[in-house]
Amino acid sequence: MMIWQRITCFLAVEIWIALLYYSPVALADIWICTEEEARSAETVVATANSWDQVYQQFRRYAHCDDGAIAEGFSESISFLLAEQWPDIQQLGAILISHSAFQEFVIKHIDETVPSRRLECIVRNVRERCPQGLEDICHEIETEVIQALSLAE
Repeated sequence: MMIWQRITCFLAVEIWIALLYYSPVALADIWICTEEEARSAETVVATANSWDQVYQQFRRYAHCDDGAIAEGFSESISFLLAEQWPDIQQLGAILISHSAFQEFVIKHIDETVPSRRLECIVRNVRERCPQGLEDICHEIETEVIQALSLAE
């Protein structure tokens, strides 16, 4: 009987570790954002200038995604979608293996983003969507339209 308890405990720990590694958004409600993490996140999330940087910050600070930090993520994500559109392929490559990040990106296309930037993003997805990324472009367009309607 003792061996089965150990195996069960081991499997539970392994599942927990896998969840922590693969799904920071799913566990964001469980993780506590410390004051130090919040300060650190607040200083960096709005300054990401590549999808790789946003992804790394997502991995590190998704559990702090609230208030000013959430607005910082929205700032970086919307900037990249509006001003760094040629880098959309980099986003597509990350999304292939990290679906939680796709949900996170879409979530941060919101009414806190300036209307002019949202309009630029919708032009990009309508006129410049690369082949193979049509699904994500459609999701982005849907979110932009919703954010624009909320901003009015």
